[in-house]
Amino acid sequence: MLLMLERMHFIDMVHALAKGTHKQYQQKLALVQHFGDWFEVPVLMPTLLECPLGGPGIYLMWIQEHYALQLTSWCCHYETDEQTTVQYLMVCGVQSAASMFYKLDMQLAYLGQAYLDPTHCILLAAVCSPMDELSTTLAHSGMSHHLGDEA
Repeated sequence: MLLMLERMHFIDMVHALAKGTHKQYQQKLALVQHFGDWFEVPVLMPTLLECPLGGPGIYLMWIQEHYALQLTSWCCHYETDEQTTVQYLMVCGVQSAASMFYKLDMQLAYLGQAYLDPTHCILLAAVCSPMDELSTTLAHSGMSHHLGDEA
């Protein structure tokens, strides 16, 4: 089952590319490979994996892939009474929940080192300003929600 979910994960990653990307680069990759073969130099060398991929990011993707396969009895097509699979936005809720968990975890585990960049990515730094810390940023955001941000 996990192998099937990893295959779906890989297919989803490939689908993130524009439709013509793979086709567009085939000729150029062939040129690079030909150069390497001709001059006997290794140019395109994939990273050798010593073990299967793993870690929370991979496992969370597997959870989302598995969730996306589930049938929803409460989400039937009214014309046919046919069950459908979970929709993409419902799967995104799993990602959002996990993101919230890690955001709270990192603000405590890396106090003074975790901060949000302008695109809301959590970054770890050896040192960051206390006003840029993840915990401070989240606290200010929460404060503006409950106090209001009117002058």
